[in-house]
Amino acid sequence: ASAADSGTQMASAARIISGHGTGAGRGRTTSVSQPGTTTSRTAAALLIASRRTNSFLPNEDSDGPAHSPRRGRVTRMDASRYLDCLAVDYGDLRDAVAAVEATATVPSCPGWTVADLAVHVAQVYLHKAAIMGTGEEPDPWPPPGLAAEPLLPLLGRAYGELRAEFRVHEPAEAVPTWFDPDQTVAFWIRRMAQETLIHRIDAELAAGLPVTPVPADLGADGADEVLKRMLAYSSRKWPEEIGRASCRERV
Repeated sequence: ASAADSGTQMASAARIISGHGTGAGRGRTTSVSQPGTTTSRTAAALLIASRRTNSFLPNEDSDGPAHSPRRGRVTRMDASRYLDCLAVDYGDLRDAVAAVEATATVPSCPGWTVADLAVHVAQVYLHKAAIMGTGEEPDPWPPPGLAAEPLLPLLGRAYGELRAEFRVHEPAEAVPTWFDPDQTVAFWIRRMAQETLIHRIDAELAAGLPVTPVPADLGADGADEVLKRMLAYSSRKWPEEIGRASCRERV
């Protein structure tokens, strides 16, 4: 399979597992998780991922920092590593958006254009910056007028606000999140690194660019987050949502 096909399947698998929708609910960003995925869709996505992760995830013989060969456990990355990955993937996402028309379609997000993707990412960044800045969920959300802003300046403004909040808050500082066991800034640092990774791949696919390989530690950490937080935790927290193919995104 081509690199583009592999990237599409990887991005689609991660989106299906995590409950990311197909675009009908674009622009809706809240801080509570809504899985919206069936057991069969999850199993299919995991099968796709298992066949496409050789260049993304470490194997049992890996001596990389993200994997324990003896127990098969993922070792948590620290905040500085997440922030480094966030910076790199944001830069690649921004460059991909700049390289293609705003009306171009995003193959891994049926129904989305590059403009939809860029506005979504900006909304996510601004939403998390608002949570950290105020200590509470912003309401109403999203703010009006975002879709009317030029895409690259909007992305730059949103990313700048997100990074500014990360700079002034320690990872252990308490802030609201949708994951009850972790109500800290560290949760959002990890979540934004993983969110940016997936949408960076989306943007590269939309622009027809080669999909940049995912670092082994970040890829393994993403699988760990999806399985433990977005599936295991969310299925207990919101069992009524399991089995519903929701297009709404909660990140």
